[in-house]
Amino acid sequence: MAYEKLSPDAGLHAHMVDAAQRWRQAAGDVVTRMNLRRWIEEEQYDCDPPTAFEPKVRKTKPKADTTPALTAEERLQAWAGEVSFFTPRGTFDAEIDAAVVENPNPAETVVVVNFKIQREGERGAYRSDVEQKIYVEHAEAEVQWRGRQLWRELLDAIGKDADVEDAEEVMFWPLRLKVAENGMVSYLPPASSIRAAA
Repeated sequence: MAYEKLSPDAGLHAHMVDAAQRWRQAAGDVVTRMNLRRWIEEEQYDCDPPTAFEPKVRKTKPKADTTPALTAEERLQAWAGEVSFFTPRGTFDAEIDAAVVENPNPAETVVVVNFKIQREGERGAYRSDVEQKIYVEHAEAEVQWRGRQLWRELLDAIGKDADVEDAEEVMFWPLRLKVAENGMVSYLPPASSIRAAA
């Protein structure tokens, strides 16, 4: 306890009791108090009490959201931004640089795919990273449906069967990555395989 740590002599003790009474009188009917430990540690007993105590105002709880719930279609449309907001928009030659399966909780399985995309800049061509999380299992049916749809589209674009057993099997495959203005992603076969088919 702060009082015992201070170990005041009789004179300091009397001074502290007098100061506490002055602080209490200054507070009036308002029950605002400083924590005794803090009051002693900060040596507030040597200070004049505040001249204007204000009663504590209880914060009101925010009102419940009365916005109507979105339909499944509206939630799916609102679930844009399958990649970072800072990802460039457009269609890019890309290669799957990494693919890792994560289980953030028992209800979710997510495949985190990292693409290296080819971009043109002021200083010429360069490569940058784009990360996408594909939820193949999710508590919300719409999110899971969209995740599985993306996974199938990704496998189709690189010419793989749906029975991929390990996410690493998709690594280093070329494809075209299309990022729409709203952040939604789609995949196309690589430009070289389109030309070969023609």
